[in-house]
Formats: sequence, C-alpha cells, structure tokens
Amino acid sequence: TLAVDMPEEFRLNETYEIGVTVLEPNGCTEFEGFDILPEDTTIRRVVAIGTEQNDVPCTEALSEVETSFDFICLYPGTYVFRFWTGKNQDGVDQFMEFEVPVVP
Repeated sequence: TLAVDMPEEFRLNETYEIGVTVLEPNGCTEFEGFDILPEDTTIRRVVAIGTEQNDVPCTEALSEVETSFDFICLYPGTYVFRFWTGKNQDGVDQFMEFEVPVVP
C-alpha cells in the first residue's frame, strides 16, 4: 500500500468508499482485492492481495493501481485501520495506521 484516502470521521451505519493506491511489484503480478481482517471490534488489518500470472512476461516494472473498497461503520468509538506496506529488512511486517473517530 502506497497511499490511502481515509475520511476524517465516520458516522454510525454509514458506508464509506476508502481509496487506496497499491503497488504491483512486477509485471506479472495482478492486483486482486483486499483481505480485511478484524483484529478487534474496531481494528482492521488491510492487506492488498495480488496474483502472479504464469503466462505473462515477468518484468521488474513497478506499477501503481488506484482502487477502493467500501466500509460500513457499525460500532461507536474510534476505528484503527492498519494497512500492510511490506516487511522491513529484518522481515517484520510494517503498517500504515489511520485512526478515525465515530461521531454522532
């Protein structure tokens, strides 16, 4: 994940389109969608999923894909979104985090 267009606040029972720019790591990986995993009631881990194509030349060209997903706010409090950005040089998962309060 390179960039996220996250609302500054949510309202209960509203649906939001969250824009995301992801990076395809090479010419044979195609973005498929997101795996959105609840870590707690209002904590979501978001991982972009890609599929490597066997019948396509695998160049080293990086490409950005602008996409989005819909999110429905169901709980009061503050939501935390953790977008996976890759692993650091020690192999530890890295995340871009956003906190979004739910307002009345």
